Amino acid sequence: MPKYSLNLRTTTHEFQKQNSVTQKGGYDILICKHCGLGARRYGVSETLVVKSGKPLSESVLQFCPKAIDPRIKVQYVRVLIKPRIINAGFDNLQVGQIMKCVPCPPGERNRLPGVWVMGVHEPVKLLSGEFEPWEAVD
Repeated sequence: MPKYSLNLRTTTHEFQKQNSVTQKGGYDILICKHCGLGARRYGVSETLVVKSGKPLSESVLQFCPKAIDPRIKVQYVRVLIKPRIINAGFDNLQVGQIMKCVPCPPGERNRLPGVWVMGVHEPVKLLSGEFEPWEAVD
């Protein structure tokens, strides 16, 4: 059975801990809430171990196939958490706030899943897990 390692901070999978107590062997069982990919985290490490019955590509490991894709046209989002980036551009974002999405600015690469919203003076990017799609009511 192939084994892969995955960094919890750089993946777009949104893992949720499944066990209330650390398992014998010193690991926690985590499952992605979108696609069901299972992993183990040993101790408090940010590195996860994924075992699979079939070979997995690097892109499947890094990018959840069911997380919000930047190519999907989302009109509005609700901010779930204050982004961890220390940048004055994010100062106007508040948890629970509804934001209108804006296009990716020219010259920016759109390689990580997420959406662009208007920051203080320029567009800023909210990454997967920092927002949820919001249906606008007319």
